Amino acid sequence: MNCPKCDADIGDSYEPDDRSVGIRGGWYCDGCDVAIGEDEALREPVAGDVEIMSAREFRGDRPLGTPLSDYRVLTG
Repeated sequence: MNCPKCDADIGDSYEPDDRSVGIRGGWYCDGCDVAIGEDEALREPVAGDVEIMSAREFRGDRPLGTPLSDYRVLTG
């Protein structure tokens, strides 16, 4: 893990969460006096990751459903 500000190696500064006292885990850079939480750290993709995309990215300009004007009432 490198500091996002100064690019120093801060991998050895990791501390895990301590929920009993409400402390979130992460890394700390002494030189920059900055804390980096686990959710803020850049994560490298690994095998088995699932790609997340929005519905608009998935379907493009196609409508999400059938427009009401296309419904026809069947009687019989």
